[in-house]
Amino acid sequence: MSTGVLITSATAADASELAQVMISAYQDDDMYQAAFGRAVERPSNDQEQEERLLQEALFADFAFSSNILLFKAVDPITGRIIGYADRMVPTNSALVKEPEDMNSDHRSTSIEWPSWNNRQLFESGDALLNESRDRLLGGLHREIVWKLRKVVVLPERRGEGVGRQLLEAGFKLIDGEGRNVFPHSTTVAWKLFESSGFEVLEEVEVMEGYHMMAMLRKANGRVS
Repeated sequence: MSTGVLITSATAADASELAQVMISAYQDDDMYQAAFGRAVERPSNDQEQEERLLQEALFADFAFSSNILLFKAVDPITGRIIGYADRMVPTNSALVKEPEDMNSDHRSTSIEWPSWNNRQLFESGDALLNESRDRLLGGLHREIVWKLRKVVVLPERRGEGVGRQLLEAGFKLIDGEGRNVFPHSTTVAWKLFESSGFEVLEEVEVMEGYHMMAMLRKANGRVS
């Protein structure tokens, strides 16, 4: 179990380091690698740089979004970010950011995806997940349900309890509002979610042989 890990809000200044955490963590994710190609098989280092710049831009954009909360897990000895979690806040939550809190002058105006990236794979997967979410949660989910987008931990720091600490930091906010929270979990993470009060609603195949679990945690951890 991890001890002394610092969980705090992430900002746009963390975008570069968060991007590296994500890229490292997703080296064993089949869907991510199908879209970006495996690093060892790439024809040039240019693709690696383009992937990193894309992810940096996405994280910077998240940081300035009114309804995205980013948390980071920091090793207090090295100061290194070792994990993160991002959550989508319901539109009627008091935690939706006000314009004066977002420093929008520095927000990315356009994000360029590399031409060699299989963006269509992500978009088709997102369409399937969105259909699953809308059907399971109903028409008002954007207003009332928190969405847990990702909980990511560096591969070498998994098993230390970092992911659980990132989850619990969000629960304090979500339970404070008496809300339900919904993720689509990878098969790598769903056991962690299940042990934290989430129940599996359905399994969604988003790519041939690649499944994600639609899950729900009721307010204050209650499971029906």
